Amino acid sequence: MPGGVPVRGKVPPYFFFSYHRSVYGPRDPDRWSRKLFDDLRDKVYNLVGSSNPGFRDVQVPLAAEWPGELAEALASCRVFVPVLWPPYFTSEFCGKEWEAFTRRARMHPEHGAVHAAMVPLLWSPFRLDELPPQFSNMNLIPPGLSQRYQDYGIYGLMTLKSNQRAYEDSLFALAKVIKETAEATNLPTCEPMDLATIPSAFAKHQAAQVIHQIRVIVAACPGGGGRSAYYYGRTMLEWTPYRDAADPLPIAQQAERIIAGLGHHAVINGIDSAVAKGIDSSPVGVGSPPQSPVVVILDPWAAAVPSIRDKLRVLDAEPVHILVPWSDADEETASAAARLDEDLRTAMPASLALTGSAPRVPTPEAFRSQLPKVVNEAIVTHFRTAPAYPPTEPPSMDKPTLGGPGS
Repeated sequence: MPGGVPVRGKVPPYFFFSYHRSVYGPRDPDRWSRKLFDDLRDKVYNLVGSSNPGFRDVQVPLAAEWPGELAEALASCRVFVPVLWPPYFTSEFCGKEWEAFTRRARMHPEHGAVHAAMVPLLWSPFRLDELPPQFSNMNLIPPGLSQRYQDYGIYGLMTLKSNQRAYEDSLFALAKVIKETAEATNLPTCEPMDLATIPSAFAKHQAAQVIHQIRVIVAACPGGGGRSAYYYGRTMLEWTPYRDAADPLPIAQQAERIIAGLGHHAVINGIDSAVAKGIDSSPVGVGSPPQSPVVVILDPWAAAVPSIRDKLRVLDAEPVHILVPWSDADEETASAAARLDEDLRTAMPASLALTGSAPRVPTPEAFRSQLPKVVNEAIVTHFRTAPAYPPTEPPSMDKPTLGGPGS
């Protein structure tokens, strides 16, 4: 089917806006990317007249699985617009979107090179050595974009008053390139792909960029543990304490994205499996420190459940850093605050006393702000207390030394 033919009765988006979600900011950390998308969509609409000029994944309610609408948009959009800056290349989600679109392009080589239907958008300036190999043959600055765009990136143009004219000019140039690219490639649609099984296109780059492996343990009441099930799912990893927020997301998924944005890799488990076996296949919390920095995200109701309370006490034998999402919107939790606080401090007194542990995190914004601080404290504590393993045999060769000019 030619590009532009609706998928399942829907008008396909003219362009797909692929971006890395921000994790910092006291409020609405994605407001600038949303403004950019809205402004670019308006420009594209006025050039092409499509009733669906652009797709951005926040349009779809997020859940533990990839939304079907996102897969359909990748399978039918006419142009892929990746918003490039270093965190984009560390995002598994962005890497999967890139991989899905390039797989679609490879199905139809007669419509141009794999990157022919892509229009990269420079969010901020960066060095070429920060790019994965996929970008080595791409023209990152489309025709018609000014030197000011190259020097500042679209974020610099958007946020500095002195650059407002350049911002408008750059948006129009980008919209024009998107239109010309769609008309030149006319990429056919395909069946939506299962994004859960598609690997990230940047997997090797991401592995090379990972600074630390962070072990995240989620302790929550599956199904609500006797209280309202409104905030819960079938498993601990589906717990959504901020479900009343504008963009609800399971807390485990939020944590994974935030930690990836810090350059680390998160290994996330529910406490039911985490205490029994660590990521390094060794027991945890039984007198020996864990082999990776540990952060526990704790449901305030979990300490009242005997089976979970016992596991929390095991972890507390070697104190770990804790965050307790305590939603301001959860009236049931607010009414039981004194009892829940007492249960938590009885189960994990040593962990809650650690510098950096956060016993009450009232909002999603506070969680996004607090988790990086807790992760950093967990890393510092881990390397201060982790055992050292010096080599048991002498080196097999002399240590290299720096020689002078004649060496």
